[in-house]
Amino acid sequence: TSMTSGGGISCQDETELFLENVLIVSNYAEYNGGGVRIEESIADFVSVIIEGNIAGNSGSGLYVTEFSIFSGTDILIRENGMEMSHGAGFYCSVSEASLSSVNILGNTGYFGAGFFSAACDLELNHCVIGSNHSIIEGSAASIYSSNVIMNNVTIAANISQAYGEAIDVTGNTNLTINNSIIWHPGDIEISAEGYDDSPLTIEISYSDIEHLENGIELVDYCELHWYGINTSSDPLFINSAESDFYLQSSSPCIDGGDPESAVDPDGTIADIGGLFYDQSLDCLLFGDVSDDGVIDILDIILTVNCIIDGPYGCACVDMDDSGSINILDVMLI
Repeated sequence: TSMTSGGGISCQDETELFLENVLIVSNYAEYNGGGVRIEESIADFVSVIIEGNIAGNSGSGLYVTEFSIFSGTDILIRENGMEMSHGAGFYCSVSEASLSSVNILGNTGYFGAGFFSAACDLELNHCVIGSNHSIIEGSAASIYSSNVIMNNVTIAANISQAYGEAIDVTGNTNLTINNSIIWHPGDIEISAEGYDDSPLTIEISYSDIEHLENGIELVDYCELHWYGINTSSDPLFINSAESDFYLQSSSPCIDGGDPESAVDPDGTIADIGGLFYDQSLDCLLFGDVSDDGVIDILDIILTVNCIIDGPYGCACVDMDDSGSINILDVMLI
């Protein structure tokens, strides 16, 4: 607990910090950075969980500011925040940040519940921003005068109580969205407002935007550019109500990304979204979880493990093609 900032970890004054396989849980800061505060420093996080932290003002989970450089890989930022804070999951101001395979889920704040960016250079690759809740606006993100690049990002099931949009963009911002899903409970996915002396540009390519141009609200001094093939088809998540944003085998987002992008780990054309569908796991015989050509007791054991550990890598298990794995699939085997 901190009476000022950095409830769990405070990193400042040109410090270099590396964390790997660390839990940062249930900390409190009266002002900023309930879990972590990084100020005028360089930090690199790998396989870190930031969960259940609270800050009275900004960045309940992770707070990065004042010319810092942050890199994060395989991070879970979950259920941080309080109603009056902003940037509840991740807060970035006047800094550079790169997020790869980062899940920002179930955070609560005044605005920018998933992440808040002000005067930042921010890049997100293969990330999920889902099930966050803001009191005012920007349930997934609030972006002000920043350069933000989203490659293969899933933004879904975020709720803004007042204004409703998933992403709120203002000021001199350049927002690039590629191979990404924005699937939102409201009618407006992105609300944008530039200023006379600070124009705003949004570029979208090979993405699944629920309402396409009807879901993008441009107020003043904004430019919107579409490239490639974009869609508004249901991405067919496994179970968005439970924050399971993996794609079902019939999802139109599979192989729907930019064909010039790097291929997915299974060697196929890039999928749209933060979580690719592993086509190498498609099977010729449902129930043959072990892929040995025979359905036997081993497949039952592996199916039970899939129920306990989660659905990733378990495509052959869904015997009834319901989009979920449960005891019924065991009985059908």
